[in-house]
Amino acid sequence: MEPVDALRQLGGVARWTDLSRRGVSRNDLYAALQADLIQRPHRGCFALPDTRRDRILAVVFRAHLGCVGGLLDRGLPLFPRPEHTHLVVPESRGLGNPRSRPVTEVVLHRTNAPASVARDLELAFQCTQPLQHLALVDAALNQRVLTLHDIARMSGVPLEHRRWLSARADAGAESISETFARVSLAEAGFRVRSQVVFAGVGRVDLLVEDRVVVELDGRGYHSGEAEFRRDRERDRMLVARGFEVLRYTFLEAVSGADFVEDVTGVLWRRGHLSPALRTRMDGAARARRAA
Repeated sequence: MEPVDALRQLGGVARWTDLSRRGVSRNDLYAALQADLIQRPHRGCFALPDTRRDRILAVVFRAHLGCVGGLLDRGLPLFPRPEHTHLVVPESRGLGNPRSRPVTEVVLHRTNAPASVARDLELAFQCTQPLQHLALVDAALNQRVLTLHDIARMSGVPLEHRRWLSARADAGAESISETFARVSLAEAGFRVRSQVVFAGVGRVDLLVEDRVVVELDGRGYHSGEAEFRRDRERDRMLVARGFEVLRYTFLEAVSGADFVEDVTGVLWRRGHLSPALRTRMDGAARARRAA
């Protein structure tokens, strides 16, 4: 078999022993190297030129993508992306001579647990901030590759954090920015609903106190002229129905835009900051300080 074909079948990267089993000869392998059809990123490992670095590192370390590396590989969102590739090896695995491998590029997790989204989320508790972890959980619930029961069974995650996740997780969340904004507002004492549908308008990201619509514009969306016009049309329709619309960019959402101050100001100006809501917000603030 030709080296390029064999590598394609093996996911773009493989060790020489795996290529040999598929009938690749050394002569063909070296000819492909000289023709720049393939590369040798590490001793004994060969890859197609466009192979992702994290997949190459997994083969170099005889490991598998895991923790945040496995979650990203499954298409779950994380921002910012990790600086290192996270890999999983068995608990008994040694590293051999670590100086011969690019150890500065990886974080190695040792576990004998079988690969799963729940396992990788459990490992990711140590490698992410709470809101990042929750955004990963939201996405996994949304994709139906995780259940709330799975969260409760994550024995490697402290019980307090499991309860925090279960209380705040939302399978309806469709983006990292939505998770960040929703939790910021909810922990300030506001009632928040996600992905609410309005007739003629469609779904909105967040509805706060049934009065304020919060829209989060993702990095890959709302950038074309047609999308821009449609967003403004939707905003006008909502305003005409008595709602206030606040729109934030992805970076504003994940970097801590002051949703609470903005929503509070809107509700106060429109006379909707009721004594009951003030009491609820005060109670939430006291709970945050106590935590």
